[in-house]
Amino acid sequence: MLLTGLASAYTLRRAGHEVVLLEKGDGKARSTGGLRSPPNLTKLLNQWGLGPTLDHIARQCTRINFYAGESGDTIGSMVIHEDFIKDLVAGFMFVQHGKLQSLLLELAEQEGVSFRYNTRVLGADPDSASVVLETGERLYGDVIIGADGHGSVIRSSLEHEVNLLDQENHLILAFTIPVDQLRADEDLRPLTNPSTWAFWLGDGYVVHANVLNEGRDYTVTIVHNYAGPVRECDEDWRSQSNITEFGIDFTQLDSRAKKLLDLASNVSSRVVRTRGQLDSLVSETSKIILVGEAAHSLVPGGHHCTALALEDAQTLGCLFGRIQNKNQVSRLVTAYDEIRLPRSNFALQYDAHHQAMLKASPGPMREQRDALLRQTLIQDEDEHMEEATFMKVWGNEFVLFAHDATEKVEDWWGQYGSLIVQCPNRHSIVPNVEISVLKDTNQTRARVN
Repeated sequence: MLLTGLASAYTLRRAGHEVVLLEKGDGKARSTGGLRSPPNLTKLLNQWGLGPTLDHIARQCTRINFYAGESGDTIGSMVIHEDFIKDLVAGFMFVQHGKLQSLLLELAEQEGVSFRYNTRVLGADPDSASVVLETGERLYGDVIIGADGHGSVIRSSLEHEVNLLDQENHLILAFTIPVDQLRADEDLRPLTNPSTWAFWLGDGYVVHANVLNEGRDYTVTIVHNYAGPVRECDEDWRSQSNITEFGIDFTQLDSRAKKLLDLASNVSSRVVRTRGQLDSLVSETSKIILVGEAAHSLVPGGHHCTALALEDAQTLGCLFGRIQNKNQVSRLVTAYDEIRLPRSNFALQYDAHHQAMLKASPGPMREQRDALLRQTLIQDEDEHMEEATFMKVWGNEFVLFAHDATEKVEDWWGQYGSLIVQCPNRHSIVPNVEISVLKDTNQTRARVN
């Protein structure tokens, strides 16, 4: 079950609407891997009342180590001082995916969301606001929320790609290792600091890893450029994979990253195809809304995918909590598009540039990257980066981290809310802005009473 569907169902139900969540599986949390919760996501989870629980199950990140090239040379570290995060309100956290899923499921159940498990959706009709199930049954709602992930079938019902990015596929490998095994190896022992996030940057790949589960496990994610054939089964997460079948030469990894891969007893894999941008996150009928990876085409495995997805959910809840009658629904659907589309486009462009930078091949681009990183990374806890130097490299990351989805809705409503109340049938108040978007997984139907 995807976090996006749970979060969207929770915020919409909390806003007072009848919500049915359709889940193709049985809803049980199986992922033992980790995710990174940047400040914008941590802030949302705190707003939803999960802060005290996160204090027990999550670990705050205080240092990021960067290693470059096949030799694994240390480029430097970013020490996350209190003065770095104080303006962001919340910290950068490590949390297990399955545990966060269970927390969001509990929130949704407590709010009264209805669930239908083992229910596969084959498609959606934007005119009738209905979905067709694998059984042939058709379900109707006032609004369909497409939260069905990177391979979204809901997205295909309103897809209008306006820009195709470079057609680059990515192989994602994820696995966890008992920390005790790392402590037994002299080379790997330094990686077991529970507050440190390790990055290995190489030719066509990036590896990132950190301690998880109260210090018991070490979670590793490898994102590698992939030029091989893509089978249908490769595009879904496979819980047990033979990595040799992908034809990638993993001997190019830094020796420590190779050791981690050798220690993995169970590797999950997925091939992700690059998709184009969208010119709208909603259907022309205002009856279908895309959220999460169904809307944003960031490569899974990064630390912005989940944050953007839950920002979408919060935006929906804040907007739909202001509905006074059904005539206002289409206007607020358009408001969602106007608020989230620029954010999605900014994150997508940043992520594409960031991935290319991290995976740079040997040559001038990598040398320039390493030199610039060394200028902005520090080696000592007592050192501080100059603000101008920091913003030169990490400014866009800071913009992503500082985002507050609730405030964005409040700002929008402060400008245009009175016009919606006075003119509920007006389709759009803000001039149309041509932008873009991409993907996510699970389906949620919201019916407005």
